[in-house]
Amino acid sequence: MSADNGIYILRALDGFRVTSAQAIDNIYWWGDEQRTEINPEILIEYFGDCKVYQTDKEALQKAEQLYDEIMNDDYCPICEYGICYIDYPHHFPQKLNKYTHIEKRVGLFRFSFYKLGQKFTVRFELSKGWD
Repeated sequence: MSADNGIYILRALDGFRVTSAQAIDNIYWWGDEQRTEINPEILIEYFGDCKVYQTDKEALQKAEQLYDEIMNDDYCPICEYGICYIDYPHHFPQKLNKYTHIEKRVGLFRFSFYKLGQKFTVRFELSKGWD
């Protein structure tokens, strides 16, 4: 059994954020597929409430504090991946609305447009009625 946890320092253009998390690879999940680029909406879920540090030294101190708290826990002192950096060569994303959903019907077809940031997903299906 794996703890799948660690302390993660996000290195973005506007500063550093630190979190203790499990399943950090979820930041690469885009709903229907795994990609190599980070999903900003998931990134917000992991790091959105974190304090922003201006220096690597401050962030590392916070990461070491979180690591020590985990390792000194009597119940489950496991930090499988230790302290890791995640590079995000952008400014941290602003909180996004969930997917914007637009639905259009043309004849017997229903088109659904889902927008997340600047990316669109388009889906269409044969409509079974005009519910």
